[in-house]
Amino acid sequence: MDRRTVYLKENGGASLIEVLVASLLLSIGLVSFALAQSSSVIRSANSVSLFQAELLADEWVAIVRAHSGHTVPGGQYAAWQDQVEQMLVDGQGAVLSGPQGSQRVEVQWQPRHRQQPTVYEQIFLP
Repeated sequence: MDRRTVYLKENGGASLIEVLVASLLLSIGLVSFALAQSSSVIRSANSVSLFQAELLADEWVAIVRAHSGHTVPGGQYAAWQDQVEQMLVDGQGAVLSGPQGSQRVEVQWQPRHRQQPTVYEQIFLP
């Protein structure tokens, strides 16, 4: 027998169990990667919604401060609420009076991946 034939007989390749174990490890790795990607996409979408809610609340604060102590016209409040509804999924905006002349802006929306709505609150003095 020559050297090549002896080498092939001694090293006949991977056994079926080795191939199955390697396939299992590869499958676990791929599933873990897919779960990490989906979790990343969900968190990214939630951070975009939170950023939009912060911008909308800041916009209302700017509107109130631009009127420097005078009452904001109801049309501007309605337009702001419409903007909240358009920018966020099931978005709702409200402004509530607080103690000592403070105001609380609440922006609420429904994230796609959660059962409960998310609320962003900002308290400010006009």
